[in-house]
Amino acid sequence: MPPNEKAAKLDILLLSSITILLVLLFWSKGVPWDTAVYVGMGKYLFSFGTAGFWEAARPPVLPILLGAAWRLGDPVIAGRTIALLSSIGCVIFTYLIGKRLLGRREGIIAALLLSTTPVFIQYASVPLTDILSAFFGLIALYLFLENQHWAAGMVLGVSFLTRFYQGIIFGVLAIILFTRKKGCSQVIIGFFALVIPYLIINLFVYKNLFYPFLLQFELVRSTDPYWAMPWWFYFKELFYQSYISLLLIPALFMKKARKSLYLPFILFFVFLIFFSFAAHKEDRFMLLFIPYLSLIIAAVIGLGMESANAISPRLTQTLIVFLIILLFLPVLRASPLSYKEPPVIQPAKGELWTSNPYYVLASDQKAVLLYYPFVTAERLDKRTSDLANPVTIIINSCDLICKDDGLLCRSKVDAFISSVSARNPPTFDETDGRCRMIVSEKK
Repeated sequence: MPPNEKAAKLDILLLSSITILLVLLFWSKGVPWDTAVYVGMGKYLFSFGTAGFWEAARPPVLPILLGAAWRLGDPVIAGRTIALLSSIGCVIFTYLIGKRLLGRREGIIAALLLSTTPVFIQYASVPLTDILSAFFGLIALYLFLENQHWAAGMVLGVSFLTRFYQGIIFGVLAIILFTRKKGCSQVIIGFFALVIPYLIINLFVYKNLFYPFLLQFELVRSTDPYWAMPWWFYFKELFYQSYISLLLIPALFMKKARKSLYLPFILFFVFLIFFSFAAHKEDRFMLLFIPYLSLIIAAVIGLGMESANAISPRLTQTLIVFLIILLFLPVLRASPLSYKEPPVIQPAKGELWTSNPYYVLASDQKAVLLYYPFVTAERLDKRTSDLANPVTIIINSCDLICKDDGLLCRSKVDAFISSVSARNPPTFDETDGRCRMIVSEKK
């Protein structure tokens, strides 16, 4: 085995071990709302609509994986395994891209920067689409750099169908190849080889090729005010995650770094600007562009070490020790994510209406989501008139957030809950702060 190949394998083994150790130290507890949704969607797919539910605005890859896992065993355990493997994959491909563009040293630094970022290790065991789609995006970028345009396009298709926002990478790469007049058609055909069947399914199911994208846009546009952060939210969060992110500023003035990393630069800033002006903001959305920031910072550090080595090898050694400390300091700020799940309630057999997707985790019933896609006065009137249909209704009043937040809609929410309560004496009725949860079962 050539020395370089052996060294690369040892690097990957070391980086994977560090990632696994950090993820185990900060293993999340419980599952978030969105994970419950993806499990419910997976059950719906693999039961042909007799279990779970479907949210059209969500991409299909993770529901397919979790639905297959449900048929074979436990979808949550499988989802955590997928998340962990995707996290390791993100670190490995960040290293491989850095090694190809900058060198082995910078590849290791970039991978360590990513694996020690608090938001990365916190979500590395959470079954969500962010890290999984970022993993596919990094594979596609690596294949692109290796001039494997067909494969890059197909993997980009998988990434896009895992999280629609990853279409940004496809757009950037397609534009670059179009200007070069080389390989553009291969990337486009590879991408649409997977995306076109999805669009055709949309046409048959929703009578609209683009319905999921339009619905997701509307859901994001009318997001809960809790998630409506100022445009500079991600700038603040990036520097909170690691003070080393401040090196992004000198990177802008380093011609050598910009020339070597023009693609990570473009992808990072396009993602950053896009999410900065989106209405809905969460720290986990940074997982889509933190790998590119890690590559940029690694280039700056590498150039700094070259300059230090020209002055004195001892200075370089001192900088390495200082860098290791700076890399792992942010880990001290990380803490395991813990999600509060609602009380365990086993619904009676029959149709289930619920304002919370968690109840589908332990139940294989078909469910109707009361909150989806929007809560409006008209929808609540329709639900009230159909109260005789479901066997079980599980409602948390805090889940029913009106789209327009008008007085009429809020009064309809109260009236709907009263109607549910009057249908049959609730088998469960509990108030926690301003939230009232009731369970009504038809006798």
